[in-house]
Amino acid sequence: MEGRQVQMSWLRALLGSKINQVYRMIFLTVSDVHGMASPVYAIESADMDAADTNEYPVDPDDGSSFTATRRRKPKTATNFAREPLPAKHKMTPRPPPLPVDNFKVIFRPRGCLRLSEWTHHVLARAICMTAGPPGETVNNLVFFIQAERNIAVASTPDETIATKLQAVTALNLRSQRYEMQAYVAAPDNSCKGVIIGPEKNTSPTKFLDNIYAPDAEVLHARMMRSTNMALITFSGLQVRRYVHCYRAEYRCYIHRPRKQVSTICLALRHRADVCVTPTKRRCQACGVEKPAP
Repeated sequence: MEGRQVQMSWLRALLGSKINQVYRMIFLTVSDVHGMASPVYAIESADMDAADTNEYPVDPDDGSSFTATRRRKPKTATNFAREPLPAKHKMTPRPPPLPVDNFKVIFRPRGCLRLSEWTHHVLARAICMTAGPPGETVNNLVFFIQAERNIAVASTPDETIATKLQAVTALNLRSQRYEMQAYVAAPDNSCKGVIIGPEKNTSPTKFLDNIYAPDAEVLHARMMRSTNMALITFSGLQVRRYVHCYRAEYRCYIHRPRKQVSTICLALRHRADVCVTPTKRRCQACGVEKPAP
């Protein structure tokens, strides 16, 4: 009977040691995976938290045990500096829209005049002195500059003033004369069409007197440069399919304007004949600036 008890105690001690080895293997595996420290036996530290220690019995008979510690991950942020976030693009507020019923007169310089280099009031004073409108109507004029297109716009509700502004052909700025082209822009409630076939180099006045569209009012009509195509502006938002020019019927197509590109500097929104930087020529194949001759 005593021998059986000795044998059972020996088996319990053997099983306890085996279980202890299994616990150690599991703990080492977990430590390697999570980057924790290896087990340290009989560690006593006053800085150790109760949650940082785990006791595993070695032998259930003698009550021996070992203490294991694990390393916690830092709670603070890492030391490396984060990349700054890209700054948000600030939207430039647009000016209030012009009245719909006003006449908009466009001024386009013909030479190397860059309008963005001049202040608004200087250009407005020069245009008013050249056109000579009455003093009481000057306050009703609104001037602004579109730097990307290199044009100036004057808005007025008076048709007589718009006619005088349209007659401006040059401006005097600092005792220097600059050639200008002035024309009245199409109103907002209008549309444009193109016909092919009229005689080249027909004057706008003569062409407008001999064109007719059924059930539509023709506001403006002009030839497109030195081609046989004519640009017609209709009142309303519907382009007529057919128009009559010199009592002949022509098919009218919707005008789809192309983006203007200068073949000299390769800049957008202006043509080569009104390029503000004619000396800065760029190669049309690669875009590299050509050296001055």
